[in-house]
Amino acid sequence: MHLLSFLGTGNYQPIVYALDGQAAAATRFATLAIARLTGAGGVTVLATEKAEATHWTELSAELDSAGIPAVLLPIPDGADAAEHWQIFDAVGEAARGHDSVALDVTHGFRTQPLIGFLSAAFLRATGTAPLDRLLYGAFEARDSETGIAPVFDLTSFLALLDWTSAADQFLATGSADRLARLLEGTHQRRGRKGLIWSDLVGFPRSRR
Repeated sequence: MHLLSFLGTGNYQPIVYALDGQAAAATRFATLAIARLTGAGGVTVLATEKAEATHWTELSAELDSAGIPAVLLPIPDGADAAEHWQIFDAVGEAARGHDSVALDVTHGFRTQPLIGFLSAAFLRATGTAPLDRLLYGAFEARDSETGIAPVFDLTSFLALLDWTSAADQFLATGSADRLARLLEGTHQRRGRKGLIWSDLVGFPRSRR
């Protein structure tokens, strides 16, 4: 798995991040912790010029010490539509050519991870590049006693993108092929009959 991660300019504090019951050594950077926790084979860090100047030297040294290959991919601040599309292009460049991609949306200007996620979601929907995991290091949700911060795994919401695309195809063309494939896959995972809407995307059924 290849990790895409944004880097910001914040005053990051050392903390232990945990995911799936496993904890990583304390670090100032969620990027490093998530790379370790997911077993990432490499990392692409998307950073503005200011973020690079603030944190890249330290982060790259820690990644190198951990034996995790990393490259820096410059991006603009995202101040206007033209810069938004430059970030889109950067995400595409970083995601292509990998069998599996995880996106870390912990650091960076709030707009950057959002644009990054939407870009990766589009690439995933079009089959241009994979997006298999969506992760957020929740420093603010750290345990008051242990000091450990959870990494929120938002991956299940990627399924909602698949259902959205399938529903759009059905409404636009009348073709239920994608819906059928998703239903079949959900049925196989559930291993039972009587599927309901809440099984598929986690939402409650509407009541009449």
